[in-house]
Amino acid sequence: MTDPGKHRGCRRWVLAVLVVATGAVQGQLRSGLEGGPDPADLPPAPDSHVFDSAELFKRDPDTFRQISERLTGLREKHGLPVYLAVYGGILTGGVSDRAEALYATWVGKGNDGVVVVCDTDTRSLDMGLPPASHHGISVDEDRLTRLPDYKMIPIMRKMQVELNGEEDQVLYLDRMTEILAEDLDALLSARREGLRDVSTWKFILAVLVVGAVLAGLGVLGHRFISNADLRARQRFYLPDVMVGSRLGAPCGGGRVSESSFPAAPPGP
Repeated sequence: MTDPGKHRGCRRWVLAVLVVATGAVQGQLRSGLEGGPDPADLPPAPDSHVFDSAELFKRDPDTFRQISERLTGLREKHGLPVYLAVYGGILTGGVSDRAEALYATWVGKGNDGVVVVCDTDTRSLDMGLPPASHHGISVDEDRLTRLPDYKMIPIMRKMQVELNGEEDQVLYLDRMTEILAEDLDALLSARREGLRDVSTWKFILAVLVVGAVLAGLGVLGHRFISNADLRARQRFYLPDVMVGSRLGAPCGGGRVSESSFPAAPPGP
């Protein structure tokens, strides 16, 4: 016969395990409802720019390498951090919360970048991007961003159209990162050329303004010197007037008498 005390002890252990498990699940749900994962639980930014928690690329290292080269190339060429994070199920929050949390940790809220989060379990995907912006002005930080909404929305629509119906997740992420890398490179290269053209026109305008000012100063200086030279060459003469003798004086009126006196001898 079994001891009833042992049964009671086993029941206590089972109840204790259930309480702990229930508390853990409730804590995870609470964490998800309150805004996603704890930043302390997030992984550091991967040097390869690809975080494969689901081990999706474990059997396809060549695709992993190609995606890594595309994303790291954007950082090397344009200084733009772009990451791909692949999960096999997200317990706290969802892909949107995880994308936002990883963006804040890996890129920084005050910087430009892209974080793509994919959940292979729910087959869902979302992107962490700079704060909503209009005409390149970030709403939250009130600063210029290289990734304004009106430029990023067409890229995301293009990915959605071209990848519609793709079932293979490896091929999906490979093609998705290819489109993203190509379009971001074109966007940032065009922006750089535009800034270069603006700088060139600013330089030309500055040269023209300086040249016009110098030309104006030269004209004014030449006119001033010419007037001064004319004034220096001017001579004024008294008119010749015939004046008769006045009161029998030998000189006076229009007549001038001039006399020279010898120099005084030097003193003793």
